[in-house]
Amino acid sequence: MKLIGYTRVSTAGQVEDGQGLDIQAEAIRRWAKQDGHRLTLMLSDEGVSGASDDREGLTEALAAIKFNGAEGLVVHTLDRLARNLTIQEAALQQIWKAGGRAFTVDQGEVRADDPDDRLEQQAHSGRSAAETESTHIIGLE
Repeated sequence: MKLIGYTRVSTAGQVEDGQGLDIQAEAIRRWAKQDGHRLTLMLSDEGVSGASDDREGLTEALAAIKFNGAEGLVVHTLDRLARNLTIQEAALQQIWKAGGRAFTVDQGEVRADDPDDRLEQQAHSGRSAAETESTHIIGLE
């Protein structure tokens, strides 16, 4: 399968260290090779919050799936795709709508048609309860 790799770090310190992006990219390459996939492109967003939906690298990755024949996206962990669950879900929906598949190195395929899998992804990420709580605290619901 032809996949796009995507890495992201949110702080300038992580960018300067280079560790975050390098570690993520190496893990993605290793995972793709082990599972028999071919990475056609590795894209990154450096120093950009995962709560932002304005990310050049992610936008390019999604376009590659929609328009350029890439069959899916792989990230190190789901929170590298997006920390905000709404943004994360929107990105996944774009991938699936374009006929692509989404993968994480740590948990494998994120399935569009398996609601139990999405719940498991949320539970593993530890964000579901925290986001719900913060939404109540700041009065967005």
